[in-house]
Amino acid sequence: MTIIVYSRRNSTRLKEPEGDVEMVESLRLKLKEQKGFTLIELLAVIVILGIIAAIAVPTISRVIDNSKNKAKITEAIQIIDEAKLAQAEGAPSDSTNNTITWTHTEGTSATTPLDSYISKLKDKSFSVTYNISTKKYTINGHESAPVVKDTYDDSISVTEDEFATAVR
Repeated sequence: MTIIVYSRRNSTRLKEPEGDVEMVESLRLKLKEQKGFTLIELLAVIVILGIIAAIAVPTISRVIDNSKNKAKITEAIQIIDEAKLAQAEGAPSDSTNNTITWTHTEGTSATTPLDSYISKLKDKSFSVTYNISTKKYTINGHESAPVVKDTYDDSISVTEDEFATAVR
């Protein structure tokens, strides 16, 4: 009697066994040589990867959003710091009613007093105001304001202290 054992890779013809024990032993050895994954094992791996993806994607998305918001706030703080430098160096500004204001508008060809201090900004339309009596700097119209304040429009000012609190 000739026994043919089919494996995944090739078919092998075994010699005729001399007894039942030898035949069973021969088949067992041949089956041990088979390598690979079963369908159940592959499905288990796919399910585990799906669970990991379901947890990781929202977490990574939240981390990305938080870093974008912190970058906006950091840019606003940088703008206020540059306005402080401009004031210390006596850069021209609009002075009215106990305040000093520097306005920067996107798309205008005119240079503003802050242009020599600020470069590579993402948000290019804003104004920085220094209140001489309170000695506080505020910024209007910058994209970081909605991150700091829940309700915001361009008429609301955000102070340097509010930005510092939001960064923490």
